[in-house]
Amino acid sequence: MEKVKEFLKKIPDWVKAVVASAVIIAVAVVVNDVVTTVICRNISDIENDNFSKVFQIDSIDERDDKLVLEGWVFKLNSNADKDDFDIVLYDYNKDKFFRTAMKDAEREDVNNYFLCEYDYTYSGFIATINSGKLNLETDNYEILVQEKGSRKAASTGIYIVNGEIMYVKPEDYVEPKVEGTELESIVRDGKLRVYRPDEGMYVYQYGRDLYWIVDENYYFEEDGSTYVQYQLWTTQPDKLPKERLDYNLYWDNKSFNFEVRELKEKATTNYRVAIAALPQEYSVTRIYTGNNVEDNMWRQDFRPVYEFD
Repeated sequence: MEKVKEFLKKIPDWVKAVVASAVIIAVAVVVNDVVTTVICRNISDIENDNFSKVFQIDSIDERDDKLVLEGWVFKLNSNADKDDFDIVLYDYNKDKFFRTAMKDAEREDVNNYFLCEYDYTYSGFIATINSGKLNLETDNYEILVQEKGSRKAASTGIYIVNGEIMYVKPEDYVEPKVEGTELESIVRDGKLRVYRPDEGMYVYQYGRDLYWIVDENYYFEEDGSTYVQYQLWTTQPDKLPKERLDYNLYWDNKSFNFEVRELKEKATTNYRVAIAALPQEYSVTRIYTGNNVEDNMWRQDFRPVYEFD
């Protein structure tokens, strides 16, 4: 023991400092991994999206051996504060969770778009995770949002597939066969917002327009009066049309007749297409489409992909 003490006395202080620092860093890494694993295990349930939150992944990138996701998320009817949410990647085939490291980011553009009595400036985030923890070439991940203090995480319907963003579970998706038609660029470059193969319908957002693309399985009225639900919710109800406010209706109804909005001049092969613009006069937090015919009733809610000026 005395020899050990004597040996230690001969070691220069700077060497001791370097060793001590290395030990502290190693312990911190181990503790962080343990804490991350424990916290992820504390996700007791994955809830379906109930549209009480608004979120978006603006970009995904690999930098310096890290996967980096930039975006924003906030809870409606509440000010956005720093550190409100965590972003968790869920490998649903292996039932594994991967928590990201979160860094807050101010988003004046988000606050300006949804401008209301609540402040959403601090909704932004930069989420990072070591790429080595993931198998981006072979595994698919759903992005989950989890409020701090909650053991439940919320499904977003946003997936990472081959390192890219996809808005439908890849195993379920069959792309419409539009190659060589005027719909090709809409399907290739647009954002899929509704996927209902059971109803024969896709809704794509292309720029600031929505395209309802339907196949031969879609329900059409024989008299050409097929009604498409297109209803929208907002953080700015005071900007809704006067006739809505007169009846205390704080959501907008832009539903339409498919045949009237149909793009008959486009070469669409076996598909029929109707188009409607996203409103610019107020913010949009939620959109509802569907069919309210009694023997063919269905409903799908979705958000637009936001493109702020």
